[in-house]
Amino acid sequence: MSSGAVLLTLLAGPGCGDSRGIEVSAAEYGESWPFTIAVGTLRCDVNGQRKAVRLDTGTGIQYGINGAAKTLGFPDSAAVHKPGVVGVDLQPLIERGLTLCDARR
Repeated sequence: MSSGAVLLTLLAGPGCGDSRGIEVSAAEYGESWPFTIAVGTLRCDVNGQRKAVRLDTGTGIQYGINGAAKTLGFPDSAAVHKPGVVGVDLQPLIERGLTLCDARR
């Protein structure tokens, strides 16, 4: 089974694939916005005890912004971090995304 098929299988499980999300943007976060993209949607998938927070860019690419999402195979959000920024703080976005998973329980 390919890694894409594994990811699809994992996301098709109970509690996963919910279409709810939280739109976040550079306009909202100002200088603390860590990405090169202007807007995205935070989504959270529950897989067992893991809560995978990802950033949906609206272009078909979804980036993992926490360890659980990266473990599930989502590409690392470092690919869209602002260049030259050291120590990108994703914690506020992760915490906000986790509220989506917590709301399901």
